[in-house]
Amino acid sequence: MNILLSKIILLTFTINLVFVGIDAGKKPRIYYGENADIKDYPYMAIVGSKIHTDNSSRCGGTIIHRKFVVTAARCISKCTCIEEAANRKKIVKCVRYSCKLVEPGTIWVRAGSTFGHQRAIQNDEASKLIYHPLYDGKHRFDVGLIKLKNAIDIPYTKALPLKLPRPRDVINSTATAFTLGWGLTDKPTNNVLQKANLEILSNDQCEWHMNLTESPLEDSHVCAGDSGGICFGDAGAPLIYDNKLHGIATFPISVDCESEMPSLFLRLPLVLDWLAYALIYL
Repeated sequence: MNILLSKIILLTFTINLVFVGIDAGKKPRIYYGENADIKDYPYMAIVGSKIHTDNSSRCGGTIIHRKFVVTAARCISKCTCIEEAANRKKIVKCVRYSCKLVEPGTIWVRAGSTFGHQRAIQNDEASKLIYHPLYDGKHRFDVGLIKLKNAIDIPYTKALPLKLPRPRDVINSTATAFTLGWGLTDKPTNNVLQKANLEILSNDQCEWHMNLTESPLEDSHVCAGDSGGICFGDAGAPLIYDNKLHGIATFPISVDCESEMPSLFLRLPLVLDWLAYALIYL
């Protein structure tokens, strides 16, 4: 089995998991970032599962209200493949998934700690979950919302939630945004919140980096960075620009986070109507 085929099989396996962070033998971290203090980014949260208790079964989350956390749909759902097909290279892969929400009580959220392994100031369970109706089990509309049982109350900050963008807000290519998380990093012993600055790429530039021919990116995607960024364990991490939440990390494009591949995010301004509905529905 050649190296390329091995990587494709590994990536397909990874996408099917509930959490992008699940990766045997690895702890989740962000790549090529720098240490960050939670007091500077108090809206960051860790989303985890009671079913998968290892540290690698984690996601990132962003507090947008004291009872609501935005994350990736894959972090609160379970998907199974219902249709496979071979591409023009005769590689069989899943082309259609069936997804459903996990039980809310199996999802926990931690906030208020710089360190991923420590008990946070705020620990809570989900009371309700919802994800975008167009989520396809892969990377289309990969966004979900968690309602907490209790309101978040962290004493050292009054400006806890991160602001949402307006529908007309866009990030121009070449602008610099940043992401945060506790995902896989180049620092093997590090467990500190990481911040990575990422240059925004146009979708054309991103497709060139990714060599995409069969599944081009959509307007709902925003691509950022070509060296470093999100890795396993960073699904649901925010893409922040102008102090607003502009994107939600879906998954690392390459199984090798050291490669010069961009990070893929959901473009949040395009789903604000759904998010407003979800906040009311939950």
